[in-house]
Amino acid sequence: MLSVFCTVNSSIKSADNVAVSQLSKEYVMDKKNGKKLGHFELCLKEFKIGGIFTLAYIAVCCALSYFLGYGLDGTQTTFIMGIPSWAAIGVFLPWIIMVVITTVYGLFIMKGDDE
Repeated sequence: MLSVFCTVNSSIKSADNVAVSQLSKEYVMDKKNGKKLGHFELCLKEFKIGGIFTLAYIAVCCALSYFLGYGLDGTQTTFIMGIPSWAAIGVFLPWIIMVVITTVYGLFIMKGDDE
């Protein structure tokens, strides 16, 4: 019985060592201060960047739509390919720009876990 416990206990320790060595592979260097970022810190950094992009996108869409379309009646509205200009410039154009920015960020800038 004691030998079984020792065998199980040693296998747990070796499994822990494997898990620790696998976790150490998930570190990415932070360019600002040169320290290693763990998985959580890396995810938090990417979350903050995504949040900033999202808030900027919402602010730009709301501001453009407000300044280009608020107070216009139907006779003053200009159209771009059948879409009101305030919607084309205030919604669709920032959306296309945001898709390009997030694609470039996700493919070329964002650091992932190297396995």
